[in-house]
Amino acid sequence: MKNYLILLLVLFLVVSTSFVGVSNKKVFIDTDTTKMSDNGCLQNSPWPMYGHDAQNTCRSEYDASQNEGYEKWKYYVDYASLNIITPVIDGNGTIYFTSKYDGLYAVYPNGTLKWHSDLTGFTEFQPAIGPDGAIYAGTLSRFHAFYPNGTLQWMLPMEKNFCSRPVVSPEGIVYTGTDDGYLYAVHPNGTIKWEYHLGYSLIATSLDVAGNVYFTARYCDYLYSLSPNGTFRWRFETVHDTSDAPLIGDDGTIFTSPGCYMVAVNPDGTERWRVPTSAIGGSPALSPDGTIVYSSLGREVLGLDPEDGHIRWQYQLDYTPKDKTRPVVSSDGTVFFANVDEGGGTAYLNALNLDGSLKWAARLTTDVYPYDRVLLGPAPSVSADGTVYVTTWFYGEEPSFGYVHAFGQLDPNAPTSPTITGPIKGKVGVQQEYTFTSTSPTGIDLYYYVLWGDGTYVDWIGPFPSGEAVSLNHTWSERGTYTIQARARDSSNLLGPWSTMAVRMPVSHSTPFLQFWTKVIDRFPKAFMILQYLLR
Repeated sequence: MKNYLILLLVLFLVVSTSFVGVSNKKVFIDTDTTKMSDNGCLQNSPWPMYGHDAQNTCRSEYDASQNEGYEKWKYYVDYASLNIITPVIDGNGTIYFTSKYDGLYAVYPNGTLKWHSDLTGFTEFQPAIGPDGAIYAGTLSRFHAFYPNGTLQWMLPMEKNFCSRPVVSPEGIVYTGTDDGYLYAVHPNGTIKWEYHLGYSLIATSLDVAGNVYFTARYCDYLYSLSPNGTFRWRFETVHDTSDAPLIGDDGTIFTSPGCYMVAVNPDGTERWRVPTSAIGGSPALSPDGTIVYSSLGREVLGLDPEDGHIRWQYQLDYTPKDKTRPVVSSDGTVFFANVDEGGGTAYLNALNLDGSLKWAARLTTDVYPYDRVLLGPAPSVSADGTVYVTTWFYGEEPSFGYVHAFGQLDPNAPTSPTITGPIKGKVGVQQEYTFTSTSPTGIDLYYYVLWGDGTYVDWIGPFPSGEAVSLNHTWSERGTYTIQARARDSSNLLGPWSTMAVRMPVSHSTPFLQFWTKVIDRFPKAFMILQYLLR
């Protein structure tokens, strides 16, 4: 009897895997449901996928009106990063993101690592979270499903093609496309529900509330719609290709941004309106009042009327940015987007009011210098407590590196801004001593980060007891006024505010000119005395 049951089990596994995957290739499935213990459910996830939801609205159901633009923490990823992608957030606040050459990361809400997986092949796009808490991530040749604890659930071969951004329906069906022009609908257990061949490289899809599928592709001048079972419904000529999935409005209108246009398409595939924009860009976001918020790669962010496309409001930067993210909107109507300045070296996260006026702009900082330029992930994401996450990666003399930045309110338990004491004036080439003192409200140990203002810095030294003065020495090599900047971080990863101190280095006794005359006087002391007598 026992041997008979084993035989039946083997036959079941053979039959079930023979119909699974692309080109009938094997899927590896771990059926241990006890690993799904974190309860990171889609319905409870504040940001479960790129664009927030299957309609790709980039609209959060959570209020972020109290977000002050304070950088609470940042999570560092070293050389392997190169391209850090927009985070998704599960019901427990855990942040998941991918790094192009370094796999999938899970980070706790305080910015500390939960787990990391190398994945199989490098990735270009965001992960997504399913209704059961599974985390989906695609790479160059595989599509993966992980349990929330980081254990691999299954892996689906994808014929050495990039997998697009996963989109998950409320029923748990996962949609992903590939470079070779296929769109797949995948069951939560890793089996293929259906596939549709377009012939163009797919990036992402969107779903309406009825389950109809909408997508565009690279080098394809059409917007496609499929029924929930994967059969063709209609296609709409966009004239230009797009770089993102369309947004589906509350009334079913489809909004897409081919080339330098924003286009509204009716649910039956006919055009509603088309308006020009100053530059190309990604998909828009949907405001709670129905405004279509669009941010091209140009200077402006536009609030468009969904009925006819006229401009309700406009915000404009003072310069043409080198890089810019898609906007996202919180439930109170605050619009968040990030941009890089015209020089390419400084990035900012911006918050706009419901009328498009600037609420605040906060700099995205780095702890590594020097660097040449900074680039941004595709879009911010918003957590249940109103924290906004945005990603950066930096290029410079050292290998590239990047961060996930968390912006919100200053935590009452964060360290105080350090008190800086020391001389405000000194001499070039002469070592100066400064002390830095911060306290933790909870009394835990502290680390210090110091910028000397001349391109050099001290990178998170510590730990030191709360309230203990830390002495550091520095020598400036050129005359000028410098600003010392310092901040503290506690052992639980909370960042405190910056403090500053201006210092002047007006005098130098080691310049070549003075060195020359010092040697002359030392060599010919009597000649110098004669010269003094003649000049009286």
